[in-house]
Amino acid sequence: MYYLYSSTNIHKVIDQLNAEERMIIYGIFFENKTQTQMAEIMGISRQVLAYKLKTILNKMREMYMKEFF
Repeated sequence: MYYLYSSTNIHKVIDQLNAEERMIIYGIFFENKTQTQMAEIMGISRQVLAYKLKTILNKMREMYMKEFF
């Protein structure tokens, strides 16, 4: 299923994330850092970061759907 996402609405969802989740999202998607770079910054393994990112994206998707659909 394909949805058009408004950047304003995406930012509203991002604002609801906790600090660590926001840091990961902004680093990966707005600062164009790699998962390896973000993992090094955070002092965790890339695998742990990848799992956290997947979890955050699923959380964001659920939040977006609840709030805007």
